[in-house]
Amino acid sequence: MNKYTINGDLTAIHLQDGSIATIDTKDIDIAKRHHWTASYRLTCDGTYICSSYNGTTIHLKRLIMKARKGAKIVNIDGNTLNMSRSNLKSKTFNRLITKVCCGCGKEFKSRRPKKITCNQKCYNEYRMMRNINDNID
Repeated sequence: MNKYTINGDLTAIHLQDGSIATIDTKDIDIAKRHHWTASYRLTCDGTYICSSYNGTTIHLKRLIMKARKGAKIVNIDGNTLNMSRSNLKSKTFNRLITKVCCGCGKEFKSRRPKKITCNQKCYNEYRMMRNINDNID
């Protein structure tokens, strides 16, 4: 298990590789449920503090912020080892967009920005009409 050093409102989590992550002291009960390690990813924005539970990777900042699926938790100051709540911000990209179907002309809601039809039937009709128009030109 990790070693924790409480210093007033902030608590330091000593990780296996020697680095130290900082959390708010009120979140220590959440953190103590898991063994945390530092995960370095070259394709991402730095170090992630992770744990494994039943074969699933858990990120400390998502646990602290109680993040829903589709939400991205960012570190405001860019320091990915600073997990204090004042440094974490939730960004949701999973919002519904109202669009007009290219097949039937009805409005529909979608989370995918490139979706152009409300269902598979309309999509098939749209593709068929598009192919006919392409062959005429």
